[in-house]
Amino acid sequence: MKVAGYDKKLHGGKEFWHVCTPGEMQSIIFRNREEYVFGMNIVALCAGIFRKCISIYTFQLMSNHVHFIIEGNEENTIGFFNEFKKRMSKYYALKGDSKLLENFSPSIFRINDVNYLRNSITYVNRNGYLVNRDYNPFSYPWGANKYFFNYSSSEKIRVGIGKIPIRLKRKIFHTHYNEFPENFYFTEDYISPECYVKIKSAMQLFRDAHQYFNLISRRVETFSEIARELGDKVICTDDEIYSAIYSLGIKKFEMPPKSLSPEQKMEIAKELHFNYNASNKQISRTLHLEMAILNELFPDS
Repeated sequence: MKVAGYDKKLHGGKEFWHVCTPGEMQSIIFRNREEYVFGMNIVALCAGIFRKCISIYTFQLMSNHVHFIIEGNEENTIGFFNEFKKRMSKYYALKGDSKLLENFSPSIFRINDVNYLRNSITYVNRNGYLVNRDYNPFSYPWGANKYFFNYSSSEKIRVGIGKIPIRLKRKIFHTHYNEFPENFYFTEDYISPECYVKIKSAMQLFRDAHQYFNLISRRVETFSEIARELGDKVICTDDEIYSAIYSLGIKKFEMPPKSLSPEQKMEIAKELHFNYNASNKQISRTLHLEMAILNELFPDS
């Protein structure tokens, strides 16, 4: 388990953590809608169990890793994740995949700075759309991202948890636990994150919707720094990488990308590889460099 910290104080004296799992060494966890739905319901279940100890400010489930921004002390934060892992492991064991979550261990990063907290929230909320072109940061369905400054997202279909028969709840959650908060409700087939994520508190960290949108769509350099700390690989779209190329071209050589020489392009390629976590294919597409050259320069990328 990895724990990192930052020096600046967070206003209010609260403890915040970015909890994530490495995707590089982990097999695909959520392979279909059924498994994503179960994962969403287990997040809700664990949030209910730990509701007096921690608060979730946002989260996202990815195909092979997860992200949570949590307020609470370190012990309870770890306890929440362990409960989530335990229940997911039991689910996969019943499906014959008992070893699927062997490498599913968290890295926990302390957040003591309000600016870093904002950036971490937006980093998590944009994570899904970066790897799935069918979504944007306001439509990815497996997390709390779509509720941020999106007032039309509140579900019209709501079925209170109290109206669900006990047998059906046991089937949905694979547990006999039945002490859910009264405000929990289903929308379609999983409990809405609006029930247990402190979305209003999270939004209050931003000056307004404009600041949130600006952060979630334009802070390429900031997200690159966070990704390097977390060990994430995919962090920027091609459009964002091209924007970085344009900025680097002007800053380093005082010229736009189309005017760069092959040598200058190679200098920028190094920046993209080491500072933006761009893949060789992404660099090739956006800088128009041959893959053979990039594979030689950055082997095993």
